[in-house]
Amino acid sequence: MKKESKSNAHASHGWRRALESPKVFNLFQRITGAEAWKRRIINEYVKPVGNEKILDVGCGTGYILKILDENLKIDYVGCDINAEYINYAQKNNSGRGRFYCCSVDSLPVHESDFDVILAIAIFHHLEDETSSKLIQTVKQKLKKDGIFLLTEPVWTEKQSSIEKYLMSKDRGRNIRKEAEYLQLVKSVFSVLQSKLIFDSHNIPWTVNIITCK
Repeated sequence: MKKESKSNAHASHGWRRALESPKVFNLFQRITGAEAWKRRIINEYVKPVGNEKILDVGCGTGYILKILDENLKIDYVGCDINAEYINYAQKNNSGRGRFYCCSVDSLPVHESDFDVILAIAIFHHLEDETSSKLIQTVKQKLKKDGIFLLTEPVWTEKQSSIEKYLMSKDRGRNIRKEAEYLQLVKSVFSVLQSKLIFDSHNIPWTVNIITCK
């Protein structure tokens, strides 16, 4: 998933370039279990009850919107800087939601006051300075009592050599430790929960999920 900015923290050369294609990206997400993990995020952590306004940062091809029950009348907004992903999302979501090919700070002014902002596997594609700016922008876009939820692959002390190898091949070149992610968000947000998930994907892949407000 292409993220907020192009930098040394995001690799798109060699075989990784294929993942810039929406169809290849979707297939990869399905095989690795990333799609199922996104479903868990919505069902177990977001738990929408209806009429929430949700911003999906780095929305990719818009899979999160497919998970959300139409009957809940969620006001969904997705943004991503990969134009191919956004075009795919617009064509394959039957007119639901609003998709923007831009970074969060370039969203239209009226796209604000969100109840929930999601950043799923975004920050390991960003340098620290860009990450800090993104977090500040998220704070500005969020309602006073809104929730910011981010999930990221994370380095831990007990990872197997296989997991370390797989993570080293990710397009995001800035995977951090839990304490480093927390340091980023605590500069702006109060952290309600930080949790490591060891069974998030079909491959060895530990995830740090952080809920803030």
